[in-house]
Amino acid sequence: MSVAELKGELLRMIEHETDMDVLQLMRQLLQKKHNEAAYREELIRRTLISEEDIKNGRLFTPEEAIKRIR
Repeated sequence: MSVAELKGELLRMIEHETDMDVLQLMRQLLQKKHNEAAYREELIRRTLISEEDIKNGRLFTPEEAIKRIR
């Protein structure tokens, strides 16, 4: 089954579904998948920035970091 065929089948199933709990569960599942992917991308982006900072000597002592946070 291709991606297009599977999407078509799922759309048909959704169109005929009347149980609100099932629909909300499907929505939560899809949102969770999207949110996890976005979170992962953000973590990777921040890691790459941090690695660049370390490579270029942009570091703080523990005391400087605490002072910045407060």
